[in-house]
Amino acid sequence: MINKFKRRAALAMQGRRDAALSPERLQAGDTFIVEFPKSGVTWLTMLLANAFAVEHGLGERVTFGSVRRFVPDLHASRAVAPRLSPGGVGFYKSHAGFNRNYATTIYLVRHPAAVMKSYHKFRTTLDAATPADLAVFLDDPRFGIAAWKAHVGAWIIAPRDTSQRQLHLVRYEDLVADAGAVLAALNDNLGWALSEASLAEAVARSSRDAMRAQEDLYRRHNPAHRLDFVGKGEVADDAAVAAKVARACAAELARLGYTEDAA
Repeated sequence: MINKFKRRAALAMQGRRDAALSPERLQAGDTFIVEFPKSGVTWLTMLLANAFAVEHGLGERVTFGSVRRFVPDLHASRAVAPRLSPGGVGFYKSHAGFNRNYATTIYLVRHPAAVMKSYHKFRTTLDAATPADLAVFLDDPRFGIAAWKAHVGAWIIAPRDTSQRQLHLVRYEDLVADAGAVLAALNDNLGWALSEASLAEAVARSSRDAMRAQEDLYRRHNPAHRLDFVGKGEVADDAAVAAKVARACAAELARLGYTEDAA
């Protein structure tokens, strides 16, 4: 009886957590773009929003300052996403752990050595209490290696109810190598029927130079914007960090197709 009560309580708690990072109203066309922080989600949301805006003539240009109108961030608002296609496709951005409400998920992953270095820089800018030593940050259970492993583990390594949910894995490194090919694979797998011309235009509109210029424009008109969401896409090599991550994340790296020198 006690175990049955505990299971019910755990399910109820999970339901509340899921609801907190879900839109106010779920729809059949909802597609959730999920990542562990600093894996490249800003770029991917720009690519997808631009592809649909071009294909369906939405009459607006997707920019750094406007992308949340097209792809709401569930950590900022639970507002229902606009439908970007006649079939009702709508996108949401999320950093959530496994969420039972996310029926269709695009999961974006990046090599954890690069993630840790980028996330450490981000957290240092955001919170003065963040340890300056990257090695200490790696051991932080909230933001470090353990947190990345838990996130990837819940979505990719040991996901639940896979027969009830669709997931398309995207590696950030593949986006860097050929963003057009990644978009084409998503388009084919999820049945969006976007034209090659729309995909090519989305890649052009979402180039790193274009996005950096847009963020600079946004920063000029919002003095409170101190963060850099659009970086150079690369981080300095750190052999010690790479070695520690490789040891701690060996199973995940193998499952995701990474090698030790891929950081």
